[in-house]
Amino acid sequence: PEDDRRYCMEITQFVVFGYTMYGVGKWLFVFVALLLGSLLVMTSNKFLKKNTDNS
Repeated sequence: PEDDRRYCMEITQFVVFGYTMYGVGKWLFVFVALLLGSLLVMTSNKFLKKNTDNS
């Protein structure tokens, strides 16, 4: 969880930095949506693997 939190913080800082520097709101939103989507898939895969390992 600690690494995930740090990763999220870095993403947030990067998003804020990019938004303020370039102001590409629309493309940034698409990029963040894709990032969150892949992140959710990765985390769900981790949970699935954990569940299968336990059973």
